[in-house]
Amino acid sequence: MKKLISFPTVTSDALVANSIIVVDGAGLLEMNTTAATLVLTFAAGSANSIVTFDFDGDDAAEKLLNAKKMYDFLRPKLEILVGRGGVSKGVLDMLEGKTIAEIHTATGIVHTSGSANTALKSIALS
Repeated sequence: MKKLISFPTVTSDALVANSIIVVDGAGLLEMNTTAATLVLTFAAGSANSIVTFDFDGDDAAEKLLNAKKMYDFLRPKLEILVGRGGVSKGVLDMLEGKTIAEIHTATGIVHTSGSANTALKSIALS
């Protein structure tokens, strides 16, 4: 059974109007934080199955911390959805329709010396 989840498309620190990423959350294989990214892989080797979050920060440590904060925000939601006995009705919006500012507040991501709400550079599907 498919368990559809969605993420907003983000480019250049802003939500892309009328654009959304929808994937089958039941196919989640792995979540990895590396350098300035969080990568969610839903189906190994398949087109349009990898969601990548790219972060900004003052230095490499802050970028990696932002990736880990997003991981910490998403992991419990994904566990409920895709874990044993997980249930999905409709498409679960993983970021709950939040604005870019609300995403930063909810996850705790920051770009210390950058403009407000510029830590999340992009969310993209590949």
